[in-house]
Formats: sequence, C-alpha cells, structure tokens
Amino acid sequence: MAKQELTLKQRKWIKFYVECGSLTEAAEKAGYKATTRKSFCAIGAENLEKLGYKIRPILIAKGLDGFAVADVLKDARNAIYFSGRKEIPDHKIRLDAVDKIAKLGGLYASEKREVTGKDGGPIEIKPKGSIFDKLDKYAKLFESNGGGEEGPAPGDGAGESVDTAPADDKAG
Repeated sequence: MAKQELTLKQRKWIKFYVECGSLTEAAEKAGYKATTRKSFCAIGAENLEKLGYKIRPILIAKGLDGFAVADVLKDARNAIYFSGRKEIPDHKIRLDAVDKIAKLGGLYASEKREVTGKDGGPIEIKPKGSIFDKLDKYAKLFESNGGGEEGPAPGDGAGESVDTAPADDKAG
C-alpha cells in the first residue's frame, strides 16, 4: 500500500512538531480545529502515529537523530543548579533524563494488549510431557471412578504389585 500525499495541515504539523517538539502545540499552530488542549493532544498523537515515517528523516537532517538525543540525555543525568555558590543536584531533570533514556532503549513494557485463548477464553499453557499431563490423567481416572470411591482404575499401575523376576524364572 503506497503512502498517501500529506495534507497542508499535516505538513504544517510536521514543521511545527520538529520546531517545538510538542504534539499539542504543533496541532494548535497547524490550524487543527479543537476546543480543548486534550483534543489537540489527541490530534497530535494521532498525527505522530500516522506521520512518524516522515518525521524521522527530518530530525536526522537537523542532527537530531537518536545518537544526538542520547548525548543530550547523558549530559542531563548530571544536571545541577546553583543555590548561592553551592552546586545542588537537580534530581527532577536527572530522573526525567533517565526515564527518557529507558524509553528510547525500549526498557519499558510495550503497549498492553489483551490476548485470549480459544473462543475468547483463557490461554492454556501446558508444556508437553509435563506434570500437568500426569495430573490430567489422574484427574480423568478420578472422575471416571465416581470421585475415587472405588480406588484406582485397573491397569493404571496404582496399588498393583509388579513382578520383577526375570522371564527365565517364570517358565516352569
């Protein structure tokens, strides 16, 4: 599927987004119609999702690729402010920088998605040859015997003696 041509508002939005870095402000300046900041933010987020492929080359051309951003964030990890003559660590900026580094590095869980099993039910995870197979076997035997009132089913090995004598000794 070919990517469609951008509208005038979309081109303006990209221009303003690259300039200011704010989804919301870019949507306002580009001329989108909305009544609340939340609506402008939603428009900006939708545009970013749709138009991200157009923004990346522009950022790279302006020297704002991932490496440049990472360098700035590394510097921000050591942010300080001055109180009189004393240097004080700016923990808010430092935490924001670490947070952004983690996001860029993919350290946060991705978007949550609801996954269901067969017919919308829960997903069953049972490794083959596991204890679950044995438990299922015994649960079925238990149910087939009316709740275990009569003991184990014949042939399941439970409660039966096993003849361990060699086959040669049995003849006779």
